[in-house]
Amino acid sequence: MTGRRYFENRGAHDPNPDRQEVDDLKARVDLVALLQKHGVTVQKQGRGFKALCPFHAETTPSLSIDPKKGLYKCFGCGKAGDHLTFLQEHAKLSFAEAVAELRRHAGTSPAQAEPVPITKKKNRSPTT
Repeated sequence: MTGRRYFENRGAHDPNPDRQEVDDLKARVDLVALLQKHGVTVQKQGRGFKALCPFHAETTPSLSIDPKKGLYKCFGCGKAGDHLTFLQEHAKLSFAEAVAELRRHAGTSPAQAEPVPITKKKNRSPTT
């Protein structure tokens, strides 16, 4: 389960990240640097970047990267996405593994849930 459906179907006690944490991680990690760490040679072109697409064989760069939006799009094979999509498709990771990899690149650890104190209910006798 990926994308919007993942977030809509999460349970209250799910240890996976919420949408805000994922958005924060994507904002902290530079998409161009992430692609370069995975062996993609990137060249500056205008306000964005171009690269040879890692998803298919080509000789002319057709992968367009917009670092401000945090998105990439290949005009050769049609692959497109963000940080997590790239990690899932290129590195063959699950959503949870891709989030963990993104955390590693951002230098953060999973958000820890606040411990909930256990309180005992007082035995109340019924008043009559």
